[in-house]
Amino acid sequence: MPYIKHSERTEAQAHCDKLTGLISALPKESQMGMLNFILSRIAYSLIDKNLRYYTINDIVGALECAKMELYRRHSFYEDQKCKENGDVL
Repeated sequence: MPYIKHSERTEAQAHCDKLTGLISALPKESQMGMLNFILSRIAYSLIDKNLRYYTINDIVGALECAKMELYRRHSFYEDQKCKENGDVL
């Protein structure tokens, strides 16, 4: 989880809330495409400002860690479904 000071989160959270509202307002079949678009545009804009290997590497790392954090915080769902439906093994 990115540990950002609470004082630095307020403005970012407001923007995130707006983007979440934008995505949620779309039909279900368009939501993940819009999420991909938004994440891609943010990543590309950071690369455009500083096209270096380490910039691309850092962005990929941040995206990968965000993915891992999402899974870590919601892995209980997998455990729950395994109990309900049985393990694959």
